[in-house]
Amino acid sequence: MFQRLSRWIDKFITAQGEWTSLLILPLLLVVIYEVLMRYGFNAPTVWGFEATTFLYGLHFMFGISYTDVTGGHVKVDIFTPPAPKKVQAFLGALTTFVFFCLLQPALPGIPSNLSFHQP
Repeated sequence: MFQRLSRWIDKFITAQGEWTSLLILPLLLVVIYEVLMRYGFNAPTVWGFEATTFLYGLHFMFGISYTDVTGGHVKVDIFTPPAPKKVQAFLGALTTFVFFCLLQPALPGIPSNLSFHQP
């Protein structure tokens, strides 16, 4: 039962990743429009930077799951190759959990804290 659910989730994430990869097209159009308006006509838009930030954010967040399903993440295989498959799967799940659930929420605050530091 869990393998069937896992296969369904993998298929869903793969389809979702292929469709959301098309978010790069509106992102490209917004960037081209913004550059043309800013440097060609000296009339920058108010919404251009925010639109590119949100479109890239969506593209990145949807791309994380797709990359994880397809095994596209860069890995350093020092300890895992000699381990059994179940141990490799556990270590993969553990590192994903630690990075995305525990470490990721802390990352946005680091640059802002450093930017207000006066030497």
